[in-house]
Amino acid sequence: MSKCLKRGLELLDVVWEWSLDVQCLLDEFDGALVESLFDDGAVEVEDDELHVSYIHGIGIYKSVAGCICDMFVGVDLAWSRGNESGVAVLSDGDPVRVETAGFAVSDEDMLDMIPKRAKLVAVDAPLVVPNDEGQRPAEDELRPVYHEYNAGPYPANRNWLEKMCGEVRGENFVDVLRDEGFEHNSHVDHRVEKGVLEVYPHPAMVALFELDTVIPYKDKQGRSKQDQVDGLRRFHTLLGEETRLVKSSLPGFTVSAKDTKVALKRFEDILDGVLSAYIAWFLWHNSDRVRVFGSQAEGYITSPTLPKHT
Repeated sequence: MSKCLKRGLELLDVVWEWSLDVQCLLDEFDGALVESLFDDGAVEVEDDELHVSYIHGIGIYKSVAGCICDMFVGVDLAWSRGNESGVAVLSDGDPVRVETAGFAVSDEDMLDMIPKRAKLVAVDAPLVVPNDEGQRPAEDELRPVYHEYNAGPYPANRNWLEKMCGEVRGENFVDVLRDEGFEHNSHVDHRVEKGVLEVYPHPAMVALFELDTVIPYKDKQGRSKQDQVDGLRRFHTLLGEETRLVKSSLPGFTVSAKDTKVALKRFEDILDGVLSAYIAWFLWHNSDRVRVFGSQAEGYITSPTLPKHT
C-alpha cells in the first residue's frame, strides 16, 4: 500500500529533541530516502505495515529507521454479520494518536484494517461463551463492582446469542485472528508478539475518566435523542481531554438530534472502537491497573481498574 506521508514539523528538531543519532539512519538505510525525508518533508512508503492515515515527527523517523511504532486496535464487533463494526487503530508514542478509524462488515474487511504491527487487539464482544443459559462468571464478578456507576454488563449466553445472531460472533472472530497469528489471552502478556482479548467500554470509561456514572450515549428506551446526542458529545470530548490521545487525531465529529438513529448508532460504534483501542494501549502500559473478571475457560472481561481499587 503506497501512502504519501506529509507533515509540517521540522524533523531535525524532533530528532535532536529525542536525542537520537541521525547517523544511524545513514548507516542502516538508503541515504537518498533519508535525504528526501529531511529535505522536503514527505516520503513515499510502500509497506502494508504502515496502515495509517498520517504520521508526524518522530513517527516518520521511526518508520524510516525500521522501528515502526506498535499499534493498538479496538473493534466494536457487531454481534450479527451484515452489520457494521467500528474499528480504530492507535499508534504508540508520546502522545498517542488515532491513525485509522472506520467501519467494516466482513471479517476480511476488519483484517484489512488491522496493521501487521498490531500489538494488541481489544474486542468489545463476548469472546468466550461456554454457558448455554444465564450469564458468565465475568458478568457475575463485574456487576457488583460497577453497579453503582450504572456500568454493569449485559448477560451473555450461547442460547441467546445463537438465537438472535445465528452464532457467537466473538468466538468465530477470535478464530479468524488466531489464523493471522494473534494469541487469545485474557491477560496482557508482553512476551506475546500480538494478542487479542475481550474488553467492555462502559466500566472502562468509568475507570479511565473517573466518572460517577457511565455516559448515557446509547440509544435506550426512555432516553431522549437529545440526551443521547449530549452523551455522544461528552464521550468524544472526554476522549480528547482525559486520555493520552491527541485530540486533533480523533475522528471528526458533528452530531445533532436531527440525525437518524442509524447515524447516531454509527457514532456510537466508532467511539466504542476508539475507546477499545485506547483500553488496549492502557492495559499494555499499566500492568498495575489491570483486572480480569472471570476466566479464560469460562468467559472473561479484561478492564482497567477503578483508581480507588489500585
